[in-house]
Parts: sequence; C-alpha cells; structure tokens
Amino acid sequence: MYKLLEYGLIEEAGKSDLPGKPMSYKTTNEFLKMFGYKTLKELPELPRYKLDSNKQVVIDELIEEKQENLNEEQ
Repeated sequence: MYKLLEYGLIEEAGKSDLPGKPMSYKTTNEFLKMFGYKTLKELPELPRYKLDSNKQVVIDELIEEKQENLNEEQ
C-alpha cells in the first residue's frame, strides 16, 4: 500500500463506516496512464472465485480449464 501511495497510483478516498474506521483507497489517473487505460471501465473483469473448505481462494476459471484439459486427455 505504501509503495502504491508513494508512486501516486492510489489515493485516500475516506474512512469506511466499519469497525475501526479503516481508510478506503481509490486508483488515480496516474494508475490508469501507467497501465494504458483511459477509464476504470476498461479494466479486465476479475476472475470468478470462491473459498474452499480450508478458506483458500479457488478460481473457478482455473478449475474449468483443468477439467477441460483432463477431458481432452481421455
């Protein structure tokens, strides 16, 4: 977080209305320029994910690709 702030890629957006009142952050125009975007709408969609029984993140798209590869091998 500190490096992103230092490079001007994010900035404070205010305090959240959650316990402890944590700070919220937002991306800056410098962030968009650095990654070649004009607006936030141009950012790619995040992959679908879920938590497994061990509370680990599992990305659905990776599971689907693995299953497809297994099916092709059979």
